[in-house]
Amino acid sequence: YRTRYKLLKKAFSRYDFSDDFLATLNSEKFDDYALFMTIKSIYGDLSSFPKELKTHNKSALATFKEEYAEEYIFNVFVQYILNEQYEKLKKYAAEKNVKIMGDMPLYLAYDSADVWANPSDFLLDENLNPKAVAGVPPDYFSEDGQLWGNPLYDYQNMKKDNFRFWRKRIRSNLKRYDLVRIDHFRGLDRYWLIYGDTAKEGKWVKGYGKEILKPFKNRLIAEDLGVIDDGVKKLLHSTGYPGMKVLLFAFDGNPANPYLPENIERNSVCYVGTHDNDTAYGYAKSLDSQSFKEFKARVNEVLPSGVNKIKTKKDVAPALIELAYSTDSDLVILSFADVLNFDNRYRINTPSTVGNWTTRFTTSDFADEIREKLYALTKKHKRLLR
Repeated sequence: YRTRYKLLKKAFSRYDFSDDFLATLNSEKFDDYALFMTIKSIYGDLSSFPKELKTHNKSALATFKEEYAEEYIFNVFVQYILNEQYEKLKKYAAEKNVKIMGDMPLYLAYDSADVWANPSDFLLDENLNPKAVAGVPPDYFSEDGQLWGNPLYDYQNMKKDNFRFWRKRIRSNLKRYDLVRIDHFRGLDRYWLIYGDTAKEGKWVKGYGKEILKPFKNRLIAEDLGVIDDGVKKLLHSTGYPGMKVLLFAFDGNPANPYLPENIERNSVCYVGTHDNDTAYGYAKSLDSQSFKEFKARVNEVLPSGVNKIKTKKDVAPALIELAYSTDSDLVILSFADVLNFDNRYRINTPSTVGNWTTRFTTSDFADEIREKLYALTKKHKRLLR
């Protein structure tokens, strides 16, 4: 917002409107977004919108759109250029046989064009303020739970139009990406409704995942981590979507642990760790000597023959990467920090904290030897044929 918008404004001032852009502008394809962002540029977040604009008074919106036409057209321009550039990237990736996997959050931000344009699909009061908000109860990641604050869906109202909003959203993502991971998949079976000031003040409420997901058979992946009960397992089975297996969760000494390599089924996606985990090396460094000794022994016991055993904490990431490749999972996804064997300075996210998602890599990190190492692993474990 501080730097890029200045450049976008400058680009817009020099832009020679093409026929295609004018057609897009007249189609009102990006109308909800452009109007929302224009109002936001004048009044701040959604809670501060004047009532007539907040509640979509047609006359007020038409007058506002005319009065701030330049800002409105600028916001259409931003989306138009973004989509144009992304389509070029997607085409280039396809030519190189690279697939793009998108990540679709279960919930949306309150201060968003989605909520403003579709208020009847969310649990909002007459002033468009959330009646209750989203989050999760205490779990592995946070002993206090997580208070996300997103508005919840009004599923009773959504049922009237056969979950139009949800299905449109999924179709849009499937059009944009080759694969789509649904974050917090368990919330489609039951979700945590928070009615108080902390994540502990909530209750489980039935979701409508089976009805929402019925038309979608392929190209979706379920993030099925966290508190998983029989209802989530049943929904996952009914959809046939692959779930996630995280090796950093596997070695707790429980032989029935679903993340142990021998318990991982083919219809799954295997990770060493996700964006919510520490890096493999960072995790190893956090273990005391006794805990590391136990962890090392458990991993070494299941490493494929011929793979170097873990001796030091620096050996953990390479061992877990090879272990991931050797599993039955149809797909393996690695974090780049683990590929480079970096420590927790390169952790992406620590749940329930702020100041995350700042990890950056330099051009020199993308060395040919990294590509060659991954290619060798891919051939060794015959993943080229999958």
